[in-house]
Amino acid sequence: MIGFVNALAILIFRAQLPQLEGGSVLVYGMVAVGLGIIYGLPRLTTLVPASLVAIVVLTAATIINIRSEGAPACPP
Repeated sequence: MIGFVNALAILIFRAQLPQLEGGSVLVYGMVAVGLGIIYGLPRLTTLVPASLVAIVVLTAATIINIRSEGAPACPP
């Protein structure tokens, strides 16, 4: 079962890669922070799922950024 879930995660990740092309530095920074949380948090604690923490932290950062700067520019 683990192999199936890992393969599914890889397919989803690869499907999202075209969305990253031509993105701003902020987008690449958020991807790096998200991957850092996903791979780094389990080394500190396994109390909370790392993917959940990444989603909550990046969502909060995005909401704060939108409120402080207005709506972010989206590529056409």
